[in-house]
Amino acid sequence: MRQLNSVHLAKLGGRVMNEIDSLWTRALRSKYCKVRCRLEDISMKTTDSHTWRGIAENINILCKGLGVVVGDGRTTHFWTRQWTGPKALIDLTAGQTPSNELSLLVCDYWEEGRGWKWEKLTELISEEVLKSIASFELISDNKLQDQFFSRGTSSGQFTLKSALLVIYNEEETEGEVYWLHLWKLTAPQTIKVFAWLALHDLLMTNINRINRGLTDNPFYAGCEIAYEDVDHVLRACPRAKAI
Repeated sequence: MRQLNSVHLAKLGGRVMNEIDSLWTRALRSKYCKVRCRLEDISMKTTDSHTWRGIAENINILCKGLGVVVGDGRTTHFWTRQWTGPKALIDLTAGQTPSNELSLLVCDYWEEGRGWKWEKLTELISEEVLKSIASFELISDNKLQDQFFSRGTSSGQFTLKSALLVIYNEEETEGEVYWLHLWKLTAPQTIKVFAWLALHDLLMTNINRINRGLTDNPFYAGCEIAYEDVDHVLRACPRAKAI
């Protein structure tokens, strides 16, 4: 339920980023981010609406799930957004990026009539990445703003599915989505559900019953030598080992 709520709020944030002509997004942008919204600058205060606080709390999903098509470069951070490819430039630098430049936008490294300010980049970025940057050209037209697109869909639209993929990838990196593989197993559905509950520590063991105020006895009735938790019942108990 928590994940579903997060992806809905992340999708709403994606609409705020892209549907700039809609009345409701214009109202939110005007009130909370001074019309031009940058993902990295979105924050919240306790006095903000529940909607905006929800968007701000899940902004990390947007940052990881959205790419940028650069227009005028005035809403995209040069170093920390993935605008040249799947990785941010700060992860591709040959040296340490000066901290005072991390907040600079793409347009800050561009000069109309001249192009990219290479003297600021050559010592920090490899030749291969510089060639990638050279393939981009900013257009100084307020009507052609930077646009976001979803990396997880062929249409480029940020959807519930693409938001879920971001969440699952994050959890997989942390080693917390082993249960996702359960649904692909050739086994009865009841066994899959039982295993899913076990991996999430949702089986009603005595330890979990104590936490819910349903019992005052933490011991496992099968052996009465240890507390009844998921690990003991299914793996550590002598009876479980025998099975």
